[in-house]
Amino acid sequence: MPALADTASSAALLVGVPEYDVLDDLPTVASNLVGLREVLTDPAVWGLPSDRCTVLAQPGHGEQILDAVQETERRATDTLLVYYAGHGLIDPHSDELLLALPKSDPERPDKALRFEFLRRAVREARARRTVVILDCCYSGRALAGRMSASDDIASHARVAGTCVLTASSENHTALAPPEETYTAFTGELITALAEGIPGAPDPIDMISLWEHLRRNLEEKSRPVPQQTSRDAGARIALARNRAAQPSVPPVPLPPSPGPSTVSPLAGHQPATHLQSPALPSPPDPAQGRVPRPQHRRHTAGRTIGEGLRPGLPAQPTRREATHDTTSGGRQGSVINGPDVVGNNMPDEVRFRRAAEAGDTDAMVKLGVLLQETGRNKGAEAWFRRAVEGREHGRHGQPRGLTAGDRPEQSGGSLVPPSRRSRQHRRHGQPPGPAGGDRPEGSGGSPVPPSRKGR
Repeated sequence: MPALADTASSAALLVGVPEYDVLDDLPTVASNLVGLREVLTDPAVWGLPSDRCTVLAQPGHGEQILDAVQETERRATDTLLVYYAGHGLIDPHSDELLLALPKSDPERPDKALRFEFLRRAVREARARRTVVILDCCYSGRALAGRMSASDDIASHARVAGTCVLTASSENHTALAPPEETYTAFTGELITALAEGIPGAPDPIDMISLWEHLRRNLEEKSRPVPQQTSRDAGARIALARNRAAQPSVPPVPLPPSPGPSTVSPLAGHQPATHLQSPALPSPPDPAQGRVPRPQHRRHTAGRTIGEGLRPGLPAQPTRREATHDTTSGGRQGSVINGPDVVGNNMPDEVRFRRAAEAGDTDAMVKLGVLLQETGRNKGAEAWFRRAVEGREHGRHGQPRGLTAGDRPEQSGGSLVPPSRRSRQHRRHGQPPGPAGGDRPEGSGGSPVPPSRKGR
């Protein structure tokens, strides 16, 4: 089980740029800074002292951010957290990630802070463990960068563990819906830390946090976060799990007297009673599974970096996401499953992967799990899939799901294949394009480029 980062020897720096001269303003970024600081300093979550959680809003130039990183890392020997929210830009000459400042201009990369400079500042930190969180467009470029692996933050030899968590992949935008309090990514992050994650370890480590954010944002057809970690970085824990079930110690039953026996050799020896051993009582039925928090549906809003790179598609959902050739996983997620996840992978993730591969038993288990957490529509869809898969198996047909049969996630519910696809399969014809085969983006449709953006 991961250990919670020591608050007495850790520090955090939260940087945000909500207002711009040329780019669109992002008022939700200001809320991000307030909400994230409150949850990090909450004694029930992490309990970081207020003087160890620095907020830098509206920095005028890049040197101000780098100076703040240097000042913060001097006070951190255990864990250093650096967070940035604002517009993300791409250098038109080098294609590297730029962190926008109030006077930044897409045509003037010199007016933004190169992420490489922030990378170097964090790499020189004395803290044993470091966490970098970026909530901006194209933030996935921070995972790959343009340097060799030996120069990456997460590969630096002097740290015991490093984790980099980004709001989107390297070529896609992040969302800042104007009608919501927080940006899409940071809003889910704050909710997860404040309410906890059912089924996750206590405290919550970074791998469990990332899996939860990825799952929730995929269900809402929003940009999918990316993560990379080195050494023990995936096991860094910054929050207690408030949704974890408390362990109930067994209550022994009162001793029950048995038949008395008297020694025949002791004329006046008192009788002794045989006692049955104390047995633990069964667990209290009231201590059931903690229901998953219900999230209201969100609508797509302004993108973080919207319109700055014409032609770039919106953040892909699970069907469109590419894979990282170095790790065999999702693009930008350099996580070796057996080394990092082990046997602690959440049940829903394991069942979902097996069900999508055609395992009907896993479909049933996944349906039961979704039903227990209040997602009845998704549960019914998987139950139907399990029945159909087993009927196909009895008739000598493949048991698994085809690409056209795999349920797609749309707004938290599973969408069954179209009738047209089923009729084609019954007559031996190849299925045509169905509703689940449409390319997905933010809100289910491609995100057109706009004026300016984050």
